[in-house]
Amino acid sequence: MVELIPFLLLLLEWHPDRPHDITVTRVEQVFPDEESCELEGLHRYSEAMLFNEEDGKEFDYTCQPLPSQAEIEEMIERTFGEQAG
Repeated sequence: MVELIPFLLLLLEWHPDRPHDITVTRVEQVFPDEESCELEGLHRYSEAMLFNEEDGKEFDYTCQPLPSQAEIEEMIERTFGEQAG
């Protein structure tokens, strides 16, 4: 059985004068694989650079895998213990 690992696309935006003040936006779509996430990230990065050229902001993106159901259940158990059941 092949395990499907969906990916989240996170968009990053900051101004060079305030490099620690980063805005992170999660794209509402979940991607079926890293490649499609990367393609959408590159597209959105290119658009941001093109349409925000004059304001001096910097942009980037990252694709992050969603945790498996087992990882989520383990986290819930560690965090909430018996309260989760």
